[in-house]
Amino acid sequence: MMLQGQLIAIPPVDVALRFFADQGAATSSITRRRRWILGSAETVRRDLEALVDEYQADELMIVTITHDHAARRRSYELIAGALEIDDEAVVRLKADTTRGVRL
Repeated sequence: MMLQGQLIAIPPVDVALRFFADQGAATSSITRRRRWILGSAETVRRDLEALVDEYQADELMIVTITHDHAARRRSYELIAGALEIDDEAVVRLKADTTRGVRL
């Protein structure tokens, strides 16, 4: 289903790993390294800023796709920390949903 352009539920890690192992090279278009930003807080911030600069973007939207909600939430917390977005800023953003976080 994933390679057929159809939406599917996010699979658990073991199912996703089995899919990639079974499909081999056919999955290369969805596993390109360019889609990943990994590392320390400093590395993540630097790479996100470089991405914004490369595309001359005015805003940055981040989507973390994981099967587990707690892991997705933790990912966003780590990204917020890397970008030095504190709880007060999050409250302001929730109050004004027309704005995004600017780097």
